[in-house]
Amino acid sequence: EGSVVFPGAPVLAIEGPFWQAQLVSAVVRAALTAPTLAATKAARCALAADGCEIIESAAATMNRLGGNPQIARAAYVGGASATTCALAARRYRIPVRASLPLRYAHAAEGEKSGFESWLKASQDRAILRIDHRNARESIAAVIDAVKQRAESSSWHEQDVAIEIGGGDLVELAALTIDSFKKANLDEPVLVGSGRHLDEHAIADYRARQAPFSAFIVSCLALAHADDGEWTADFDLSAIERGGQWVPRMRVGKNLASSSDPGRKVILRYVDADERPVADVACATNERIGNAKDLKFVDRATGFPMRLKGAKASAPLLSNVMRNGKRVTAMEDARKIRERVSLSLSALHERFRRLRAPAIYPVGATASLASLKDELIADARGS
Repeated sequence: EGSVVFPGAPVLAIEGPFWQAQLVSAVVRAALTAPTLAATKAARCALAADGCEIIESAAATMNRLGGNPQIARAAYVGGASATTCALAARRYRIPVRASLPLRYAHAAEGEKSGFESWLKASQDRAILRIDHRNARESIAAVIDAVKQRAESSSWHEQDVAIEIGGGDLVELAALTIDSFKKANLDEPVLVGSGRHLDEHAIADYRARQAPFSAFIVSCLALAHADDGEWTADFDLSAIERGGQWVPRMRVGKNLASSSDPGRKVILRYVDADERPVADVACATNERIGNAKDLKFVDRATGFPMRLKGAKASAPLLSNVMRNGKRVTAMEDARKIRERVSLSLSALHERFRRLRAPAIYPVGATASLASLKDELIADARGS
C-alpha cells in the first residue's frame, strides 16, 4: 500500500482453495476499487494544487451511516491534507476541517447569527461558506461575525477561512479580500469548492494565480469521463492439478483485454536515479536476467521492448496475510502517506503530468508472453 500502480499491472494475488478464493476476491475487489480511485484522484489534485491544501469532503456525504471513512483514509494517503469526515478523523487520526454545513444559516435567526454560532462552536480551523448568489451581503455578514468573535482561530495563523463554492471563484475571491481590507481586517484564508473542482480545474485556478490556500474536493470517489474505466478485474491465473500449477486465463476481445496466465511476481525496474522505468511480470519459477539486458513484451501492444537505463529491480508484491491472518503489522496512515509522496516524487515528470502523460511501460517476460499467446491460440482453435 502506498505504491504507485499502473493500468494492467497485477496489484494483489490470492492463493487458496478455489471456493475460498472466490469469496475473498469479492471483498478484495470492493476494498481496492473505490479507495484506489480516491487515492489516485487525491494525488492528482495535490499535484495540481502545487502546495495548496486539498480537503476531501466525499467521505462525509456518501450513502452509508457515518459516511465512508475508508475513502477519507485513501484520499489522505493519496495526498489530501485533511477531511471533513469526523469518523475518519477519529478512526485514522486524519486532520479534520469543520466546513459550515449546508443550510446552516437557515436554521439560525439570520446569516450573521449563523456565522457567529458556527465560529463559537468551531473555534479552531473553522470554515465559513458565503452565499455566492448574494455575495456582498454574505461577505458583510461574515465581517460582522468576525468582528464579534472573541477568540481567533489557529488556521494558518489567520482569523477565519472563507469558502467560496460557486459563481466566478476568482472574482468572488477578489471581492472578499477587498471587503476585508476595507473593514480593517486581516486578509482571510480563502478556500475554493464546488462540484466542478477536479485536478484540471484546480490546475487552471493555480495557473491564474487565484488567491486560494485550499480546495475542498468532493469528486474523489467518482470517475470522470476523461479518466477512462476505473475498475479492478479479478481473474483466475492458475489452478493446482495433481500437485502442479496449471495456468488459466480469460480470453478477451484482444490481447490487452485478455487476462495474464500463471503464478507470477511483479518486478519494478529503476534507473540510476531510483526512478521507475517499467513494471515486468515474471513467472515464479523463472530466472531473471540482468536488468541491462532484459527484454520484455508490452502488455498493451504485444510488441517486444528492451529496458533502457534500468539498473536494478525490486518485487512489488509481498505477503500480508497467511491462513487468514495478517502477518505484517498495521501501518499508520501518515507513514503510508509519506511513502506515496516519495513514490510520486521518484516518478519521472513525463508520467506525472496531468494532461497527455507518457504511457508507463507494463509488460511480461518473453516466456510469460509466449504462454499467453499459446493459450489464446488454443482457446480459438488455431
